[in-house]
Amino acid sequence: MPLWRENRMRRLGILLILIFLVINAGAQEKRVVTGTVTETGGNAVGGAVVKALGDKGKLLGFATSTPKGDFRLRIPADAKGVRVAFAAMGFAADTLALADGAEQLDVIMLPAAFELPEVKAQLPAIRSRGDTLKYSVDAFKSDADRTIEDVIRKLPGVDVSGDGTIRYQGKSISNFYIEGLDMLKGRYSLATRNVKPDDIATVDIYENHQAQRVLQGIVPSDDAAMNLTLKNKSMLRPVGNAKAGVGVGTDGSGLWLGELFTMLIGPGSQMMVTAKGNNSGSNYNSELKNHLDESSGLSTHASGLFPSLPFGSAPLPGNRYFRNRSFGASANAAWKLSETKTVTAWADFSSDRNSFSNSETIDYAGVEEELSHFQQEVSNNLKSENINGQLSFQDNSKSVFIDEKLFFNAAFMNNRYDLYSNRERVGQRVRADEYKLYNSLEATLRSGKKVWRLKSDISVGNLPVGLLTGYDEATSALFLSQSAKATQFFTDETANCSWALGGRWVLGVEAGFMADWSDLRSLRTDASVAENNDDSGYKMQASVSPTLQWTPAARTTVTFRVPVKALFLR
Repeated sequence: MPLWRENRMRRLGILLILIFLVINAGAQEKRVVTGTVTETGGNAVGGAVVKALGDKGKLLGFATSTPKGDFRLRIPADAKGVRVAFAAMGFAADTLALADGAEQLDVIMLPAAFELPEVKAQLPAIRSRGDTLKYSVDAFKSDADRTIEDVIRKLPGVDVSGDGTIRYQGKSISNFYIEGLDMLKGRYSLATRNVKPDDIATVDIYENHQAQRVLQGIVPSDDAAMNLTLKNKSMLRPVGNAKAGVGVGTDGSGLWLGELFTMLIGPGSQMMVTAKGNNSGSNYNSELKNHLDESSGLSTHASGLFPSLPFGSAPLPGNRYFRNRSFGASANAAWKLSETKTVTAWADFSSDRNSFSNSETIDYAGVEEELSHFQQEVSNNLKSENINGQLSFQDNSKSVFIDEKLFFNAAFMNNRYDLYSNRERVGQRVRADEYKLYNSLEATLRSGKKVWRLKSDISVGNLPVGLLTGYDEATSALFLSQSAKATQFFTDETANCSWALGGRWVLGVEAGFMADWSDLRSLRTDASVAENNDDSGYKMQASVSPTLQWTPAARTTVTFRVPVKALFLR
């Protein structure tokens, strides 16, 4: 064999021997540790991360458990003081010490909630999906915005009036939801004027909103509804705010204000409570106002006989000159019984005591001296209290819609006016106590192409005390007295049946009955005469109305109606 070939074979043999020695040495330096990962019930935990850690947390080995819970971990053979860490989603992390030289380690993991870290993402200012517009609150809010109403005022296409009424494209919204639930039943200023922008993720507008699912696809709608979607941090925990302050008015009188608001929103229940009071010129009537249903109970015909402010007021906002003491409180709750059934309940109380005065002076020229100067001053002391409550149930499914509401109201007014005209001083007092109970039922049933609808409104109102008195301030002599008492019953029942004829035509017929009965009695007394009045009476109406509805376009509906009515009056 040539020398050069012999040398090459020798070098190749030496290289193979070195490779074998390195591989063998590596194999001898590793220790294999096996084991199982299970939960408390004995079931295997697959996908668990298994890490071997040395001094100062140095990673010595890494593995994951199989679907059967087994793992195989390779670590240096001479490693001492090894700790093995286990982690799996849905389980509490655990770390066990591995005995020196041990090759087997089993672990039982305990269940635990796994919380994902909060991720902040910049959403587009406005997103559109079908008939839903989603306005990102973070894109529209500023540091000066105190409530979500301040942000809603900035949204394109949305307007908010002075009393808090929300309009979209010039039309009042038809419904107001928080996380899809209608807890406030039209009194949505309680939310818009108290909820902070930092708690709301998006303000949603539902265009062409048909509140009754049973009528979707049959009865088109051009209504718009609003929904508030909360941020994750504001769900399932109480959120709210409190405010308090004291001060001194320009006349040296003490001023105070205290407000409390709290809200708890969950997927199956909602709660909201407010309590406020002040003597700094503001009342809470607009906050407690029902913006959607102004017919919550029928007032008696006698409720407007005596005006609450007979001598007028200045053409300025009341908080500019009222000396007031106002309170307002409300409690609201909603419970989701099932996917389609909800129960809501609310109650509120408001109390206002306002006083103010105004005066005028007129100088006449060219008349007798005693009539050349006229001075008049009116001093007003107004007191009113209102108690309201409502309990409602709604079932809103694709086959049936039921909405039942029971509403109660008690209103008390006790006002005093002092009129000074030149040297004459006259006093007047107006008092009225009124109660009303109102029940509303609306039901819709759908079967194939047929739809049956029923609506019933029943209201009872009572004015047991209605009194106006006039007296001489100097002598306290009564020179005029008017009183009124009234009880009223009202009912309005309608039933409707319609058939979809196919295409864009719907044929229907509606029958209705209305009755309005009133017992109204009044008494007028002055220095010389007393007059009794009985203005009781009733009105009944029965009607039948065949209808034909045509929908030529998505947002256009033409209805042909031929009403036939019979009236009975007394």
